[in-house]
Amino acid sequence: LCSPNSATFRTLYEFWSSPSVVEYTRGKAAVSASGASWFIALGYLKLGKLQEARAMTLNGSFILQCIDTPIEQLVELCGKDFNPTVMAYEHGNMVPRFCQGLHSCLNTQTMKAYLQGKHQMMEDTYAKTKARNIMDYVNRIGDDWGDKSKRRHKKPPIKKPEGKQIQLILVDDANKDERRVLDIISSTTLKTLFNDYAEKRGVSLRSMRFSHGGKTLFLSSVGKKTPEEINMQDQDVITVHG
Repeated sequence: LCSPNSATFRTLYEFWSSPSVVEYTRGKAAVSASGASWFIALGYLKLGKLQEARAMTLNGSFILQCIDTPIEQLVELCGKDFNPTVMAYEHGNMVPRFCQGLHSCLNTQTMKAYLQGKHQMMEDTYAKTKARNIMDYVNRIGDDWGDKSKRRHKKPPIKKPEGKQIQLILVDDANKDERRVLDIISSTTLKTLFNDYAEKRGVSLRSMRFSHGGKTLFLSSVGKKTPEEINMQDQDVITVHG
């Protein structure tokens, strides 16, 4: 919500594909998260804050879409040439729940009707969800969306890595001359490796994608794995996109 005007399909998938919040796009958590988003959107709408209401409406619709379509598939849908117009018309049948929310944002009346239509769903959700769980969800959205470095939850103690020393070469897809050789322990997780790489470049990890051997490395599925576990060898090349 720092920039509600920038709430698009692309920014939403970039945010929700982050390992720290991707769990909220699945199962019962996704139902609760989408319901909470629409509840907040109604509040903004009553206050006359239309851009914020639109952002939370789209947020809820995107999370609901993730129930039908795993977020990993949505990430693949959003290639480099992706744009909202193409999504709305050519791919609308692939993301119908999100498009329904998108089309409801045409004006205040349609947005209000759409959100009120979700009222029963929200009531059912809140009847089964404790208030503290909803506030935990809202607080975590605020922390991550605002890109704050400090979290409310204590991090688990870092275990001393064990394994052999290897070198991995990270190459920028947009500039082949941009190569970084990282000396790591083979038992280091990929999430740790990519976080260190992003910090050294001074960019956000959420703005980058990685691939190895022609296959995309989704942090939601391989972030906790080590190079050994996905058969990476010494001197292997990882391509960085974005």
